[in-house]
Amino acid sequence: MNAFNVTLAIDSTKATFNVVYPCEISFTSQHFKSNISQFINVRLPTYGILIICPRGMESQIQEAFEALGYESRKKLTTVSRVTILPYERDGVLFVEGIVYLRGGSWNVENEFLKEVALTCIESALPNTNYILRPPHGYKFRKPSGQIVDQFFRAGNLLSEARLLPVFSFLLLRELPQSTRIIYIDSFT
Repeated sequence: MNAFNVTLAIDSTKATFNVVYPCEISFTSQHFKSNISQFINVRLPTYGILIICPRGMESQIQEAFEALGYESRKKLTTVSRVTILPYERDGVLFVEGIVYLRGGSWNVENEFLKEVALTCIESALPNTNYILRPPHGYKFRKPSGQIVDQFFRAGNLLSEARLLPVFSFLLLRELPQSTRIIYIDSFT
């Protein structure tokens, strides 16, 4: 579970959130506790924590949250909102499964999940070096023969592991329901 630190608008108020995309395969209570510790053991914790997960994980995450020790719970009092936002197999928000662990309920819409994902990607892009620039005085020559000043390396987008669950979530939202196999043509 790798976190993104992003600014989001909730109920017409902008605030900073830690956003986490846990994976069913690698989720453990200890890993969750470690992540929560990283969020609250800072000088100024964020306004809230959003946990965006596949449907079915919400009870497991809620149990891990409730099992946090006294010290963690005491430090969590500075975090105003902790919310679990589960999504269906097609990437659509599972409204009945939303769990408000801290803070009251708020109006969450399906498009909010996409907005959060895009904001997370935008915040992580500068670290991926996906824009390559040639040395001074040189240009890139494309296979088409066109000469350009910069080259976009899509493979570098996946060089940061925390982006994988976000891209997976966005793929679920865009792929037709009948899709069974995805072939990825890449060495990266």
